[in-house]
Amino acid sequence: LHRVDRRQRQMCIRDSIDSRTNHDSLKNGAKVVYLNKKTRGESVSMTISLDFGNVDALYNKGTIGGLTGSMLNRGTNKYNREELQAEFDKLKANVNVFGSASGAGVSVRTTKDNLIAVLDLVEEVFKNPSFDAKELEVLKQERIVSLEQQKQQPTSQVFRQLGQYLNPYEPGHPLYQMNIDDEIAAIKKISSDDLKDFHVSFMGAQDADIGVIGDFDQASVQNKLNQIIGDWDSKSNYERIKTSVANVDGINKFVDTPDKSGAAFGAMMKFEMDDSHPDYPALEMANQMFGGGFLSSRLADRLRRKEGWSYGAGSFFNASSYDEDATFGAYAICAPENLENVERGYFEEFDRVLKDGFTQQELDDARKGVLQNNKIDRAKDGRLVRMLAGNIDLNRSMQWDKDYEQSVTDLTILQVNMAVKKYWKRDKISVIKAGDSTKMNPDAGTTESE
Repeated sequence: LHRVDRRQRQMCIRDSIDSRTNHDSLKNGAKVVYLNKKTRGESVSMTISLDFGNVDALYNKGTIGGLTGSMLNRGTNKYNREELQAEFDKLKANVNVFGSASGAGVSVRTTKDNLIAVLDLVEEVFKNPSFDAKELEVLKQERIVSLEQQKQQPTSQVFRQLGQYLNPYEPGHPLYQMNIDDEIAAIKKISSDDLKDFHVSFMGAQDADIGVIGDFDQASVQNKLNQIIGDWDSKSNYERIKTSVANVDGINKFVDTPDKSGAAFGAMMKFEMDDSHPDYPALEMANQMFGGGFLSSRLADRLRRKEGWSYGAGSFFNASSYDEDATFGAYAICAPENLENVERGYFEEFDRVLKDGFTQQELDDARKGVLQNNKIDRAKDGRLVRMLAGNIDLNRSMQWDKDYEQSVTDLTILQVNMAVKKYWKRDKISVIKAGDSTKMNPDAGTTESE
């Protein structure tokens, strides 16, 4: 009875969020969602996400776009990098600026009294980045050093190569994943002028999604947003870059990373599903039980606790909110000499689920953990504001989350096990392992080194 009462309270909270949420638009069509509420210290959380470009316009601009986004907060025409950070600090603002080939944005946490002044600084960051040549060289060297280190990092190699294989976009496509040497070469060629050209050609706010939550005056914020980005439009038409599932066979190979004491195992498969599919909640729970659970899961219990083969192991599952594109995968970190055992243990647990299924107790525990985590997320303004802003393009409200959690609550163990048998296909699993070949079984598979 108490559990039912708690679930009803959570549903009422979601209904309350919807009823108190206000939607508006800026002069250029950018969409804003507001949730006004009393907060400790009159705090405000805000996110502005800019969408821009399209597949054709962004061809061969993936690396340039990524560096452009990373340079936005490294100095403007008015402030250098240190001065800009000092201005945000004066306003007691925690500000994170981000960007990629097809979007950029900022997340802000500050106070009611300082929000308008923070937005003036955000305008400076968005519209007037200096793209200082010296700062760019610092950023490029940081990226290159990180990439050079990844060459010999087993985990990086495993998941970079799994991503390349399962998402085989053609070279130049905005979502194409280069190999490390090609990416380093591309970074070295980029100049400040390249970033300035990208900024002028693509940056703009007519397709922005904005969320504000906390203690604020809506009219003042709306006026300020219109002032700073309400007439700032991209020169390029925006069209979301769609993803899809490639028809590829499962592979199994080994990547040599000499002189590394650790090794990594990765397994992934893709299938057609979005997060509105009726089977999505069942596969979320299946992943939680197989390897996604924080405290207990089949993989962690077998590979780490029981056998001691792995330092850490788990699984993950995600499905696009836009496209029928879902990924299910697993990972393990271990000593090179245990890679063969880890792989065998993974497939034994995978096969055992397909043969015998999960148990009712496992489902009850997983369901409780997922619903509790969702409740915690809703209580954090930073996460809730991203959820509300993300719902704009999806045309969703908190009712969607309410329906999803009701589906999780109503799930039967039969539904979960049937979904697993329907979507988890052994022959579609791609496995890549990485480690020092001199420290392991030489028959571990095809050996490659990037």
